[in-house]
Amino acid sequence: MNPVRNKISNGMKGYFDKPYLLLDNKPILAHTLLSFERSSLIQDVILLVRRSRIARARKLVRAFGLRKVKGIYPGGATRFESVWRGLQRVPRDAEYVLIHDGARPLLTEALIRRVVQGAHQYGAAIPVIPVSPTVKRGRGRFVRETLNREELWEVQTPQGFRTSWILRGYRKAKKKGDTPTDCASVVERLGRRVHLVAGDPRNIKITTREEWALATLLLKGGKIRPCAWE
Repeated sequence: MNPVRNKISNGMKGYFDKPYLLLDNKPILAHTLLSFERSSLIQDVILLVRRSRIARARKLVRAFGLRKVKGIYPGGATRFESVWRGLQRVPRDAEYVLIHDGARPLLTEALIRRVVQGAHQYGAAIPVIPVSPTVKRGRGRFVRETLNREELWEVQTPQGFRTSWILRGYRKAKKKGDTPTDCASVVERLGRRVHLVAGDPRNIKITTREEWALATLLLKGGKIRPCAWE
């Protein structure tokens, strides 16, 4: 889980430590980890956090009885480096791995299942939702082209992979000095096809005060339009 960019502005009083910001009386990180704790499809969880937050993360794991968290380790300076460090901790006999952003606390069992099934069937699977706004490619201050929305998708996590594929992809990227922020892209560069599964509009990543407010509303039963695939 990505420890980078882990602060959120409250609009007036500086910053909160994002993973521990309360969401319906539980820290955001606790919601995320509890989703995996409850899932029958997840065996172990490896948690990557800032080195200065390891003790705090351990306390959170104990407080919520998170037995699937088998290790808490320091992340890197970038998301790429954090994921790479996490992959080094994956047991050798783990055939598949899911990579998830800790700031997506509204993860459901149904979404986990779709990603796991897609990874089992195709070797790599990512959850996506359709891009709604019109998207244009520009150069300078002028439009170069209007992109076809039917071919555009917003990518979410967790992303699931055959462990050997994602490790090979990261090794190749490190050797070339590349640091892509999207895990699936390293598998794509191996020439492997990545399967698209239906994402969840509720599975938002909390990076702003407004997204925190929306997540709070959703936890209290607020409605949001379902993905067109469902």
